[in-house]
Amino acid sequence: MYYILVSQMIKVKGLSINCLNGVNLELGGISCILGNWGKDKESLISAILGKEKYQGKVEFYVKGVLIDNKEALMLTRVIPQYMEKPNVKASSFLYPFTKVFGGKVKEIMQVLDIEDKYLSEMGDYELFKVYSAPLFMGDVKFILLANLLNSVEEQAKARILKDLIKISKMKNSDLILLIDSAEYVNVCESLYVIYGGRILEEGKEFLHPYSMALLNSRIKMGNKHEKIDVMEIGQPTSEGCPFHEFCNEMKLRKYLWIKCRLEMPDMMNIGEEKVACWLFREEFRQ
Repeated sequence: MYYILVSQMIKVKGLSINCLNGVNLELGGISCILGNWGKDKESLISAILGKEKYQGKVEFYVKGVLIDNKEALMLTRVIPQYMEKPNVKASSFLYPFTKVFGGKVKEIMQVLDIEDKYLSEMGDYELFKVYSAPLFMGDVKFILLANLLNSVEEQAKARILKDLIKISKMKNSDLILLIDSAEYVNVCESLYVIYGGRILEEGKEFLHPYSMALLNSRIKMGNKHEKIDVMEIGQPTSEGCPFHEFCNEMKLRKYLWIKCRLEMPDMMNIGEEKVACWLFREEFRQ
């Protein structure tokens, strides 16, 4: 189990909203939420931003003190998964943000080397610099990246990630990355694996069969004519473990068929990891 020793964080306790069911998270430093089912992460962002009603708690801590959620939202910035490209110039696009958070558009654009041209003419990295500009407006404690790395061109991904890490350290902000590829987990100080509205694993050892499927589904360059084994992961099931329909570990072990199909296990400690999988229950280890 990983403990985040920081004075600021977002604590999610027993969160249930839309597809999420009793989710618990402690998000501080560089925290990653990994999963390929987009509805999980969309629901989580909605709850953090207070866009929808939910059961459970979302708490924001700054300097070790619990603060009001409305105050916290003024300290939070979100970079969306899909960056729109309206036919307006960068300065016009950014001006409304300064009315909310403060700052001067011209100075921020100079710092970020943003050319004042139409967003519709920009490439992905140029566009990201515009969308990251609000991180330099006012006080910022929490930065959420909403799965953007899945929707930008390949050559922009590394630069975007490098810039976000640099900015978060410069601003002393927590950086929360919502990702669907295990390719980026090396930057994570804490990692949660989510699928079908449930946290299946905490930690970076990739013990759960779903975590392993994501790890092994990374696109790799193979030798000529080499077959690359990539598992297709579809819609989670609502009963039992959400991954059981795609789980090879369950299919290989008849003694797990009923358990995995009908019951969702609680989290259990495996060394420093936490995993919710019947495969790791002592009575089922064979």
